[in-house]
Amino acid sequence: MKPATLLILAALATHAAAVPLCLSKRTMTDNFAILRAQVIVAKLFIDAGVRVEWLSVKQCESAPTGAIFLLLEADGPKNFKPGALGYALPYGSATAVHIFYGRIHNDHPADFVLVLGHAMAHEIGHVLQGIARHSDSGIMKPLWTSREYGEMRVGQLRFAAEDVHLIQLGMRDLFAGSLAARF
Repeated sequence: MKPATLLILAALATHAAAVPLCLSKRTMTDNFAILRAQVIVAKLFIDAGVRVEWLSVKQCESAPTGAIFLLLEADGPKNFKPGALGYALPYGSATAVHIFYGRIHNDHPADFVLVLGHAMAHEIGHVLQGIARHSDSGIMKPLWTSREYGEMRVGQLRFAAEDVHLIQLGMRDLFAGSLAARF
């Protein structure tokens, strides 16, 4: 995406309503690492023209309609491929996103925070798009290779243009009230 387009989307996002995000931990976590990953998520979505708001535990107890819940888990279900970093349930579930915190921590120790933040953004992207799909490139690629991990390290892994478009369409639905029906 062109830098001018990114600047326009970021400017629009600063004035847009925020997507509420709630984080729940089902495993031991490094709170400082989580905070850094949350900053990565916020930046990635600002670049896509979306503002996210991380809610406190107390705020999540009475979360607003359309809040996306992220669960940090030690590992994935046994039927998942070993390299899977998480999954999203964008339709008909009370929980939207599962992130395999322990697996990311063990498999990516040198780039743990980067991979955690990008994995969270990937799964939130599924929920906001509201469709089961992956892209040929960018954050929404189904399997990241050394290229994507390299792009993470230099701050260049972003949502592809088609993903930004689908996220924007999903945001329209969110604020029209239909995203809440998915949870």
